[in-house]
Amino acid sequence: MNPEQYGQLMEKASKLMNEGKIDEAEKILRKLLPEAENIGEKEKIIVLNNLASIAHLREKDEQGLALLEPYLQADTPVESPYTFGLAAQMYARLDRRNEAERCLNRAVKIFDKKLPHLREQNLDPQS
Repeated sequence: MNPEQYGQLMEKASKLMNEGKIDEAEKILRKLLPEAENIGEKEKIIVLNNLASIAHLREKDEQGLALLEPYLQADTPVESPYTFGLAAQMYARLDRRNEAERCLNRAVKIFDKKLPHLREQNLDPQS
């Protein structure tokens, strides 16, 4: 799969998720995961975030956390507020308050760290 095909499939999966067609989106994302692993960590975490979001929508938070937990450790190189915010929601639903608070605090710290850079680029961060 070339980078253009990869980008088109990611865009399609995102569109399907926004339309609520999560089964179709999941099929595409599962196909893209091995490709993302070959491209790099940033691409891989985007695919994992989307798959974990689908699990969260289905109220299968343990499955979603299983995808993200390797990236939730203290020494993780992942600087994604979305990853930690999503994990906080899943932990909270599972009544794992300590983990939820830890992830939420990490999400806020990462977001605060990135906010000046986003403003420099005149980007309006989405929720």
